[in-house]
Amino acid sequence: MADTLKSLLNTLLSDVHRKHLKPIGFKKNERTFSRDKGSYWERFHFQASRRNYPGVEDWRFYINVGVEFKDLEPRRWWSYVAHTHWAARLGTVVPGAPSHWTYNLSTDREAFSHEIATLVTEASVSVATSLDRVRQECLSEAAQ
Repeated sequence: MADTLKSLLNTLLSDVHRKHLKPIGFKKNERTFSRDKGSYWERFHFQASRRNYPGVEDWRFYINVGVEFKDLEPRRWWSYVAHTHWAARLGTVVPGAPSHWTYNLSTDREAFSHEIATLVTEASVSVATSLDRVRQECLSEAAQ
């Protein structure tokens, strides 16, 4: 069952990408979606929970949002999203968004795909509106 649920998450994410995110410019690399926004890359990483183990019927994952500024020195590792200068959980970027998601073999793929795509779009707008503040935070941290 564990392999089935892991495979299901990959299928669900492929659906989200193909139907909703690829048409608006996102590229998919495993469980990370990235989009070129000119001066920065925005990234959305789907992180499986550590509580996902064989025998558990409902698996959990988190969505991490990240920004990589093109003119700053690359950062190889970050606690939420690799290759980003700033990152947070989607729930802190989009008020009211879930802190995590659960799915199982009976998950409605269409509803899931639509919900995730909507929240990624909302997070993208939220990040863009706070980009100057985020950049200043990154520069301040780098100076310390």
